[in-house]
Amino acid sequence: MLILLYAVDFSDEAGYDCVWSVGRGGELQSQLNAAVNELRQKMNTAQEVERNAVRAAMLEERARYCLFIGAIKPLIVRLTFC
Repeated sequence: MLILLYAVDFSDEAGYDCVWSVGRGGELQSQLNAAVNELRQKMNTAQEVERNAVRAAMLEERARYCLFIGAIKPLIVRLTFC
């Protein structure tokens, strides 16, 4: 009978430390740890890609806003001081 236990250590500031424990078989333990580490790396990569996409979208939106304000500023200045 194989027993699989999972525990989470909340002491890590950057994220959760996952600790897997397998009742028997060191090979299965190492495969499981490797899979968890690979998944963690893929999640970090996906988060970084998402962060960069949001940053690019915000910069694009800011550029549109600045272009719009730059286009109407002369009109506002002319109407305000006439």
